[in-house]
Amino acid sequence: MKENPITSITLPQAQAMVDSFGGANAEALLFDFPEGRIRGDDDEPMPAGLYLAFADCLEEGAIYLGEHDPDAVAEAVPPAIPLDDHTRDILGTMCFQCISIATALRAMGHDIPTKAEAEQAAVIHWKLNLYLAHGDKWREAGSQQLKAGAAALTKAPQQ
Repeated sequence: MKENPITSITLPQAQAMVDSFGGANAEALLFDFPEGRIRGDDDEPMPAGLYLAFADCLEEGAIYLGEHDPDAVAEAVPPAIPLDDHTRDILGTMCFQCISIATALRAMGHDIPTKAEAEQAAVIHWKLNLYLAHGDKWREAGSQQLKAGAAALTKAPQQ
């Protein structure tokens, strides 16, 4: 057991550990084990805390990440997108509603294939990002972006 265990780990670091120790199809799991549940290399009980382990080789050991801190774990998990009137409107956008917006986004430089499902996905993605950035003012922000794009297009030299 290490004298100074890792006490914090980023998601990319965890992914790197999954890739290097568990392979491409590994399922990494985060456990909050009580003291003594995991044994060290010297068969001594490991302290209580968070451990990163792989589902298919749990008996072979786990990586000690540090003491359990519920607040730190909560901060590491991104917040869920709320399901409110705004997100229902965004996620419920029908494909036929996306044609003109997708056309405008293309004109503004977005790379969107000319398939209904690609247009719908791009428009919903664009709207959802507006919502995440501007909250309940996402419509106004999107309208401003589209107006600015249209103005830039009318001023662009014709070829």
